[in-house]
Amino acid sequence: MTQAKLKNTMKDEYRKNTTYSKKLLKTFTFLFLIFSLLTILILFHREKNKNIEIIESKLSVYNEVITNFMLLNNIIESDQFDKIDSLSNTFFNSELRITIINSTGKVLYDTSVEAFRKMNDHSNRNEIHDANNNNFGTDIRVSESTDIEYFYYAKKFNEYFVRTALPINAKLEDIMKVDYIFIIFLLMIFFIMSFLLLYISDHFGKSIQLLRKFSVAMATEDDISEDIDFSNNELGEISRQIRNIYLESRDTQKKLKTIKQQMSSNISHELKTPVSVISGFMETIMMNKDLDKEKIMEFVERSFNQTKRLNSLIDDISILNKIDETHQLYSKKEVNLGLLIVNVISDMDMNLKNNESSVEVSNLDNSILNGNDQLLEGIFRNLIENSMKYAGKGTELKIEKYSEDENYLHIKYSDNGIGIPAEHLPRIFERFYRIDKGRSRALGGTGLGLAIVKNAVNFHEGEISVNSLEQGIEFTFSLKK
Repeated sequence: MTQAKLKNTMKDEYRKNTTYSKKLLKTFTFLFLIFSLLTILILFHREKNKNIEIIESKLSVYNEVITNFMLLNNIIESDQFDKIDSLSNTFFNSELRITIINSTGKVLYDTSVEAFRKMNDHSNRNEIHDANNNNFGTDIRVSESTDIEYFYYAKKFNEYFVRTALPINAKLEDIMKVDYIFIIFLLMIFFIMSFLLLYISDHFGKSIQLLRKFSVAMATEDDISEDIDFSNNELGEISRQIRNIYLESRDTQKKLKTIKQQMSSNISHELKTPVSVISGFMETIMMNKDLDKEKIMEFVERSFNQTKRLNSLIDDISILNKIDETHQLYSKKEVNLGLLIVNVISDMDMNLKNNESSVEVSNLDNSILNGNDQLLEGIFRNLIENSMKYAGKGTELKIEKYSEDENYLHIKYSDNGIGIPAEHLPRIFERFYRIDKGRSRALGGTGLGLAIVKNAVNFHEGEISVNSLEQGIEFTFSLKK
């Protein structure tokens, strides 16, 4: 990459990161602003209503006092409203306006208007209308008769209304005023939170940007550094986990690719050998028309043996591929392992006799597991065949369950043959690995028997290991019940 391209790439990355951070900050700020405004409006409304309730409560008390005073002094019937003046001057605020209105809306008395009997019909006033329907009513408006803005409170008593009012002056405004200090406090919190959001969005934006770079590198299969410094937060932890999983997966894929390449090469080589032998024999027969019958039969027989070996090789490769790639094709069912082993030995009885070998089975009666009988048979068949081919004649074979727990059966398989040199033990489960290649081919081995054993054990969620004995070899493996 040229210097100019590198600079442009860095600028693009910075611009994308900045743009994302700004978007994130704008979104957070907008949401917080909406939340703050709604909170302020709700609190403003509650505070204002609370202050209005205080004024209403105060005027309600005044109304009660005035009503009781009027009842005690029989003021309505005697039309002696001047007595209310004495009550107002003695007990009430000098700014308090008192109005008495009858049920038809006629004003019977008013402390602030001398010609109150000439006042308009008050039945249409909001506070009177509400009091007539709801026992009391309130309103804030400018008086038509005094041109002063009042807070009115009216209450109905029997067939008349007592209305009290206070002018909206500086004092009453102070009482009704919302606590703006609290609003200023909320605004301060808003600005502090904005700075915090700026920091968080920038920090979060960087984490997102690193994750984005990582995902782009994954998609384009670029080299990914294991030292990417993800943030120490939940997103960073998730990013690290994704990176680790990806790197492990990539390494596994590389290993599998190498194994597949090796296996393809081995398969090609293994298939070529019998095909070449068969082709050679057939060509010899075809090119030499006067070959005697015995020689022809010998070549045909040897070709037939190679076809059997070729068939065994194809079968073994097919089994391994099914276990590796389509293991779901192998169903599981309840299997009596002891009975299965007895049946395998019975099927191989002729071969065992020809090899002068014997098999001892112990502690496997009623050993039940949930598995695939075909693969389980393959484990014991391949182990026995392996012993007969390479351990020598007259070999004694032992199969025993040496342990069992809630989840697993633990099995030992051993023979007392010639054994396996220690340097070969780590590789004997590899596909096509042979200790003595010439001898193995001569005996008809495919080099896949122990690979099938290991994969079949893995299919049953177990593990297998091999150890050299003083005389012979021992395989130890587990099978999940």
